[in-house]
Amino acid sequence: MPAAGAVGRSRRRLRRLVWVAPAVCLLTLAACGEPRSNEPVDGSGVSGHVVMKDGAASPSPQPSPLPSVRVVITDMEANELVIQIRTDEQGRFSADLAPGRYTIRADIPARKAQTTPAIATVKRGKVTKVTLVVEPPAAWPSP
Repeated sequence: MPAAGAVGRSRRRLRRLVWVAPAVCLLTLAACGEPRSNEPVDGSGVSGHVVMKDGAASPSPQPSPLPSVRVVITDMEANELVIQIRTDEQGRFSADLAPGRYTIRADIPARKAQTTPAIATVKRGKVTKVTLVVEPPAAWPSP
């Protein structure tokens, strides 16, 4: 049987632990209140479509949707790849993303087309809309 002094010390330690453990948990939650990088929060993300700009010869050029194009999304702060996805039949894409700033670009190496990346700021609980316009490749000069 333990001595009376040992039982008293054990009880005091247990009482301290009961008060300290919740405080540590609250401090940890306060320090980590923002989600970890690249984890979607409350439906936040990006959606959009990739279109090919028609030639200037047409009186009212309408962009054509580009299906099955790879869309590359990079976290601007960490400068790292977040996700690569493909557009659907109508050239649309979407991705769930954590709040932050992202570079979004269409990757079309076979067409040698010019694409300008978009910069999207994703806010908590919001879906940011993006349109990526692909310029047709310039005509090659004749020999």
